[in-house]
Amino acid sequence: MCEDFKLLNYDSADDFLKEIILLGNPLETSLVGNFDKEGRGSRRDCDLPFHRDGDYTTKYKGEIDIVAIYCIKSGDAKTLIELPDGTIESFILKEKDCILINNTTCRHSRSGKIGDRLLLRVWIKFSK
Repeated sequence: MCEDFKLLNYDSADDFLKEIILLGNPLETSLVGNFDKEGRGSRRDCDLPFHRDGDYTTKYKGEIDIVAIYCIKSGDAKTLIELPDGTIESFILKEKDCILINNTTCRHSRSGKIGDRLLLRVWIKFSK
């Protein structure tokens, strides 16, 4: 993946996962929703500042090349992508949308209440 990000659509989470694992080695797969009342933020109903996935962990720091996100249930929160030139792209992910983010060139954030939104997130490391 050479691009900074791609917005795609898959008919199902199964189709999404089958395609995503062809990009490299999956490091971690997780559900991202409104699960926690306190903590770092990805599983809380709060805004997230711009960051790269892996910034807040020692386990995969510097290893996550692609953040692949599939929208299982949509909400009103905006997903923001900061491109290398400083341009900000903004999306409200809808059901079956997928976004691939080059974690080495872009930062991303979230703005607004996530409510019942539910995402499937996969961290990918390029195969060597």
